[in-house]
Amino acid sequence: MNRPTAAEEGGAALPAASLTGTVLFRYLAKGTLELQSSAHIGGGEEGVCDMSLLRDELGLPFIPGSSLAGSGASHLARRLHPWSEFSGGRRAWSRLKLFSYEDAVTRAGTMSPLSVQDACIVKNTLRVAVRDGVRIDHSTGVAADTSKFDYEVLEPGTRFKLVLECQVRDTDPHEEIKEQFLALLWCLSRGEIRLGKRTRRGLGRGEVEKWEITCLDMTKKEHVLSWLKGTRPADAGLDLPGACPLP
Repeated sequence: MNRPTAAEEGGAALPAASLTGTVLFRYLAKGTLELQSSAHIGGGEEGVCDMSLLRDELGLPFIPGSSLAGSGASHLARRLHPWSEFSGGRRAWSRLKLFSYEDAVTRAGTMSPLSVQDACIVKNTLRVAVRDGVRIDHSTGVAADTSKFDYEVLEPGTRFKLVLECQVRDTDPHEEIKEQFLALLWCLSRGEIRLGKRTRRGLGRGEVEKWEITCLDMTKKEHVLSWLKGTRPADAGLDLPGACPLP
């Protein structure tokens, strides 16, 4: 997940992002997102209708990790910053440490601690429908000429496998990053983060019923070996808080 450009934030360009320090902790979260409303994860105009779903090489719909991260960053930013900081189309990111940020001392940009895998669909839950839409001419308030279009949606009940990983280095603000990572998972579990397009029209709501969260202490030999083997140590489990860690 890249930080917004200087043009987007209306400020000076940041130095090239740096990747320094030793990884102290790795947080891994796995869960299944189930759509509670229809969703349009758009893939362009190529396909069976005007606005088709994004599909992988096997023809199955998926959610790009960058889309998940972007939606999560936007949602958390609005929790952390007052609405006034978003005026004029600007994006307020200064308190988001889970994503790439500017070091307060060196003013250097950092790599994002968060990585999000593309969300693959649970095949036996796939349900696709085609809906009709129309573009409104805002000058007249009625449908514009030749403005009818159709678009594919994933129906409620469709499920996706989510995998998120967060790396915390010795140069990072550990507690802030951990808090924001858990907040992101909490918001996804409550359906607060909508995905895809046409979200203002009720699309894109999904919930993760249960997260499996692992915290690996990379100063412990057994945790490092577990990470290399892809196993989960018995003492590495982490529970999701009952309330959102952020305001």
